Amino acid sequence: MKTIYYAALSLLLSFLSVAAQAQDKTESKSFGEFPSVIQCNNDQLLNCFNAEEGKMVTLSFSDQFSLTGTVVSNVWKYKNMQVVIIRASNFENTLFKIVKQTVENNTTILSGRILQQGGPEGYRMITDPKGNYLLEKYDTRQLVQDCYTAQ
Repeated sequence: MKTIYYAALSLLLSFLSVAAQAQDKTESKSFGEFPSVIQCNNDQLLNCFNAEEGKMVTLSFSDQFSLTGTVVSNVWKYKNMQVVIIRASNFENTLFKIVKQTVENNTTILSGRILQQGGPEGYRMITDPKGNYLLEKYDTRQLVQDCYTAQ
């Protein structure tokens, strides 16, 4: 009788161990090898807005970092705001969203993010004091939080 008890207990502990390992989230560090700040080519960023949906594009942000992917959306949200979304093919589950907005004095402002679904880090577009655009690495867990439903 004790043999059956120990066998059942061992089997139960094995199932619990497998279930615990299945819930362990392993995070890929796709951007881990790249610099924390990357200077962008402003003209190349503006060329994104000429890309047609369904077309492949390659953006060389710097000598160290480039993104190749398909334009999945290129739309005007308002008369002064255009949004382009590119699904990267060289980074798994990664989207690059760039927004061009023209303000009252006819100045163009760009903003954007590179996000990887489930990834611990991404890039956000910022400007330096001279008006050059930079990609700055940040912890996406500060922006995107997991949502759990009550069971």
